[in-house]
Amino acid sequence: MSGLREYDVVRVRSLEGANLDGSGLGCRPPAIGDTGTVVCLLSADGQPDRLMVECVMPDGTAAWIASFPAHALERIESSETAR
Repeated sequence: MSGLREYDVVRVRSLEGANLDGSGLGCRPPAIGDTGTVVCLLSADGQPDRLMVECVMPDGTAAWIASFPAHALERIESSETAR
């Protein structure tokens, strides 16, 4: 995989390859520069790995949830250093 792990905090670098259909979850779509937390690592035979990311508003509600290819994200905080 990309070295990203569950609970890493990431920044959206690109929307290329992102699955922006969060099935009605959240109040807006992702934007470049948004930050979120990796909530799930997705993999399937014959498919590139993807990461499910959730962005939360200050009041605790979901701004959005979407899956991204690893190249579209950059880690800004590791789950290892956040503990």
